Amino acid sequence: MKKTRVALAGETALFRYGVIADFVYPPPEAKVLYPQIKKKAEQVYTISGSNRIRVAEETIKGKFSNNYKGWDNESTIYRG
Repeated sequence: MKKTRVALAGETALFRYGVIADFVYPPPEAKVLYPQIKKKAEQVYTISGSNRIRVAEETIKGKFSNNYKGWDNESTIYRG
């Protein structure tokens, strides 16, 4: 069964949040997040509506995470 655009958009949003959820409100001891981002980028995912199975580090740092307050993309330090 083919998914509707709305259903696919919802699944995509949930997937993206699932990738960055650990970085939205990181614990106080996690000041430099690069090692965690690298670990997330090494994982294999099932991405709805895509043949891709990985998410690049730059995508996590830029496209997803810059939408959240407190990020300094240059140094990948959370300044919440």
